[in-house]
Amino acid sequence: MNKYICVVLVLAVICVKEWKFFVPERFYASHLGEISDFLDSHGYPLESHEVQTEDGYLLTVHRIPNGRHHVQKSTPKPPVFLMHGLLLSSVDWMILGPEKSLALILADAGYDVWIGNNRGNSRSKNHITLHPQKDRKEFFSYSYHEIGIFDLPAMIDHVLSYTGRSKLSYIGYSEGVTSFFVMGTEKPEYNEKILLMNAFALVTDSFNVTSEIFNVLSAYPWLLKLANFIGWYEMFDVSTAPIFRLLSQSRTLCNLLYHLLGSSKEQMPDQDTQLRILSHLPAGLSLNQISHYIQGTITGIYGPLSQDITTKTDHLIYDVSKVDAPIILYYGESDNLVNQHRMLETVAKKLPNLVKLYKVPYANFNHLDFLYGNNVSLLNEEALRNLNEFNGRNVIN
Repeated sequence: MNKYICVVLVLAVICVKEWKFFVPERFYASHLGEISDFLDSHGYPLESHEVQTEDGYLLTVHRIPNGRHHVQKSTPKPPVFLMHGLLLSSVDWMILGPEKSLALILADAGYDVWIGNNRGNSRSKNHITLHPQKDRKEFFSYSYHEIGIFDLPAMIDHVLSYTGRSKLSYIGYSEGVTSFFVMGTEKPEYNEKILLMNAFALVTDSFNVTSEIFNVLSAYPWLLKLANFIGWYEMFDVSTAPIFRLLSQSRTLCNLLYHLLGSSKEQMPDQDTQLRILSHLPAGLSLNQISHYIQGTITGIYGPLSQDITTKTDHLIYDVSKVDAPIILYYGESDNLVNQHRMLETVAKKLPNLVKLYKVPYANFNHLDFLYGNNVSLLNEEALRNLNEFNGRNVIN
């Protein structure tokens, strides 16, 4: 039944892609307003930095230079860079507030916190020559491959140049890990710039996973061809957010949406928190991004995007053994986008500098729970402990 629900949802969104809805203004309004206002209300400063990639995209990188109880110190703060997952943005590292948002916890702990945004999302929708609407097909002709070889290197170089450091700590979630491994294999010199890589919910080939959305799209890849045929190169941008928020006024539909995105019943946040999250989600993605993941679901191959996503190309595989930065893998037993056994056998064993495997000690810890789960504080505490150890800091500042 869930598969049929997914098919209906996908087809419905395609059908209404060009429709204009009258939606009450309250559904357009963010519950938090601008994220800078939200952080300011909690006592955090926020900076925005523009970073240009080698191929001309203009990315927004947010910085939280200090926490709520800032004390000026002569010793520079260690930089840490956070990268979001599919459909998300930098806001998702901050939106739960000081107690549960990892970016704010790290700022309060004395870190210089930098948060990236990949090309084409709601915070990085600019290019030096391409227009996201007039040149839509070319602008959105990217997947996590380009994020790995262009976006991450540009943002990391900016942080290191700005702070005068030679290394930084990295925390990636989902696609923020997928693209990091692309960078580590295709541009291995960047491994030397990473003090510690914290990999939350690593997704590589997404083969034999339990996600209804991924399994439906892999079973019916013609849906992606249809999306390409009608020119749906940018998917689920901010213009669709009011529809999600409108539907989510129903607790049943809201819970269904979060279930499909990878939130477990036990860890699912309350409805007020769900609606708060939906004030900035979805942040958009390209058709190629989801196609790249579905290619892995169909073929079991973690490699560059092919023209035919249903055909195996064994000679084009990301060699994760080249990723020799120190890495800690954090995984959950019930992650709907990660085949736990496959990840441990085909990825973890090949990493030359795997420091630790950390399994979140909850039986039903799903993919989205790494950001929004009710028990996410335990994960955040573990990540902070590991960062402190690698940065030579024995206490929380």
